[in-house]
Amino acid sequence: MPHKISSEDIKVLKIISNGSDLQFKLLKEDTPERIKRIVKSYYNRLPLINDLNQHGINIKDISQLHPSQTSDDIYKKTVPILVLWLKKKDTDKETKAIIISNLIEKPYSKQYAFDIILDLFKSTDRYEKDEDGYESMLPLYIGNALLRWVNDSYADIIFNFLKDKKLREDNFLLESLSNFKNPENVQKAKEIVIKELKSEPDKDRLGAIFVVLKKLKVIEAEKLVEIYTKNKDSNIRNEAKKLMRVFEKIHQSKN
Repeated sequence: MPHKISSEDIKVLKIISNGSDLQFKLLKEDTPERIKRIVKSYYNRLPLINDLNQHGINIKDISQLHPSQTSDDIYKKTVPILVLWLKKKDTDKETKAIIISNLIEKPYSKQYAFDIILDLFKSTDRYEKDEDGYESMLPLYIGNALLRWVNDSYADIIFNFLKDKKLREDNFLLESLSNFKNPENVQKAKEIVIKELKSEPDKDRLGAIFVVLKKLKVIEAEKLVEIYTKNKDSNIRNEAKKLMRVFEKIHQSKN
């Protein structure tokens, strides 16, 4: 039997659905607990939505700020406001996650937001919980920012993060090494990732390691990778075999 939803909840679900009947239907059919969290999350970000409206950015929800739904001029106008709310200590974790998810959609935002996101990375546990004790999306979106925006100009910061016992456990941080182009930074990254490969990493960590090995063409790790082609996990075996084929092509190109 369908559960009852208050008129106020329906109003919020319609706003979040952004005119999509299918999206509204799916949200309406969600569990009462999930609906409660969705509605609460909306009201948590409502002060930000109101602030944006006061600055002439007419939206009903943050999803309408996505570059696919707004012009470049409007998007650029939102960036300083989003950054300001990202810096606020009393902005809740999920609103910060939504802010970052919008900021990372365009390279334009990097110059204003990335340093703040890096500071936030230092203080955010990768198993972060939201204010209700549920798994937060904040680490995921911070990680996506690392993958998109880390480059050689941030090498010193990234290498210092990797010296920190707690921070270095983050797989997004490790994978961001694959963005380096400068030979000196690439060499340091290779040494780090080979050391990680030797440390008997778990499956998720191994996935990040393989990405770096492939993108930086770390052929020095070939014998270590070959061991994983016989791993009992079929996914690991397959990824190791793909990587070995990359190494084989590198050998061929040198001959």
